[in-house]
Amino acid sequence: MASRLMAYKFENMPTNTITFTLPDEEPDMRDAINGYKYSGMLWDIDQQLRQTVKYGTALNGNGEATPAEIDAAERVRDMIREKADSWGVVWDEIG
Repeated sequence: MASRLMAYKFENMPTNTITFTLPDEEPDMRDAINGYKYSGMLWDIDQQLRQTVKYGTALNGNGEATPAEIDAAERVRDMIREKADSWGVVWDEIG
């Protein structure tokens, strides 16, 4: 399941500029540029885990999940939410 990136253009909206000192801060710049990719990837993983927990779909996408897969998927989803919370990420705003 692939994420979709939607772009909107609003007239007269405030802007924000982040400045990096290159090459020293290049890794930080790449993190800032690619942040939407990381959140999209994590959202896709969570949605696949959700399919396993809610519908019993095997993690590889073929057949039914074992009870151990369902338990593991639920634990990982909980861990994702706990980590998001500890990092100050509002999970409902992702995706």
